[in-house]
Formats: sequence, structure tokens, C-alpha cells
Amino acid sequence: MLLAATPILALDFFTLWQRPELPLNLEAGGWADYRRQALSEGRRTNDIVRIQCLGRDGNGHWIFEVVPLVETAPNQLEMVPGEGLRLYLTDLITTREGSIVDAVAEVRLWRDGKMQVLDQREWRRDPLVTASFSGEFVPDMVEQRDPTVRVIAGREFECRQLIFAAADTQTAELPGTRMIQTASQEVSAAVHVDIPLLGLAYASERIRAESRLDPPSERLPTPPPSVRIEILECLAFGNDAVPALGPVNSVED
Repeated sequence: MLLAATPILALDFFTLWQRPELPLNLEAGGWADYRRQALSEGRRTNDIVRIQCLGRDGNGHWIFEVVPLVETAPNQLEMVPGEGLRLYLTDLITTREGSIVDAVAEVRLWRDGKMQVLDQREWRRDPLVTASFSGEFVPDMVEQRDPTVRVIAGREFECRQLIFAAADTQTAELPGTRMIQTASQEVSAAVHVDIPLLGLAYASERIRAESRLDPPSERLPTPPPSVRIEILECLAFGNDAVPALGPVNSVED
């Protein structure tokens, strides 16, 4: 129960959006393709998405699209027709204040070519939406390490390398003992200013959670340690994005 109560946030594009160490470039037309991988309890998931900024609408909202991609041939990516997500965000996205969910003015979801507007309860449950912004990361420690070289679409980029780390401890009183859970989270990011949006060339996250009883109890087993690893790898980027999900209208339209 204690493990279930601890929020384990997935790595996504907006995980580090509040961090001043990362450049924020919201120029209209910027796009980046990312391969997302997750490994947890021996299970691996893998997908590819394009994240692009379309600038502002008539009401001043920032418009982002998150579109799934398929690899039709080596190094050949194509958008999945009629599938994706369009986010309308307020200026909180530029000031990096509050939570990313506070910046959401509207979420529009396309499936099988049909669009629906999701209310807050709906988009908080939708897997495509939550995979796009599951939550921010507030580190206890930030460390800059030696530059690292990343190869993106055949080009070499010398990137700043940053490490963000945090740890959290929770306790629960049980009959005759206490359960103490420790969770550690570390995000490593390779950043280059030429890459649109947040400059992310590569990011990896490692979350470890483990529990112990104090004092130990033979009647109450403790759950085994859990480790989750997630990776974001930039495959390509550019500054010529066009709407992938049809005409762009304002939220009120």
C-alpha cells in the first residue's frame, strides 16, 4: 500500500520544463522526434513520437502537437494518420511557474481520424496524454558534468550534460512495526541549444523504490525493490513544422 501511494512519474518531454538549466525555445515551427523506451520489472516498451510547436493561436495560447510515428524503413519515420494530441497551453509555459497541468487550457485528441475535446478528468486518464506530460521533477541536486557527444540524424552535437537527483522517504505505522520506503530518482540530460523546444538530445531517468520494516517482522513481508528506467532519445529535429492534425483553431472556436 505504501508503494502504491508513492507517485512514480514517467519521463516525458515536460519532465524538466521548469529547469532553468535547459533552454526554452518555443519558436513556431520547431519540432523534434523522440524514441521513448521504458524498462520495468523485465518488461520493455518502445514508441516514437514527434513533438512540435505551432506558435500561438488567436487567443494567445501556445499550441503543441504530439503525434505518434512509425518506422517504415531504417531511419525513415512517418506520422500515423489521424492519430495524435493537440495541447493548448497558457503563458505559464513560458514563465515556467506552477505545474504543467495548470498551463493546460484545452486538450484535443485524435483517434481514427476523429477529434474529441477532453475535459480534465478525461485527459488525466488518457495514456497518450499522460505519456506526454505526467508530471514535473523537482530535484534536490543539480550537477553539470563533462560535455558529451550525441549523434542525431548523422550529425554530431557536443552537448552539455546535466544530472538531476532527488530522494524521498515515507513511513506508515503498522501493527507492531513501521514500514519505511525510500525512493530515489535520477535524471540525466544531454542538452544542445540548437534543438528546438527544450534542447533535449537525450534524457534518461532511473527510479528505485525499496521498503524495510523497523523493527523487522516475520508476519509482514516487505515488497521487493523496484527499478524503472526510461529513456528519451532525439532522432531528428527541424524548424519547419506544419499542423499534422488539421487546421488550427482557437480554444473558444
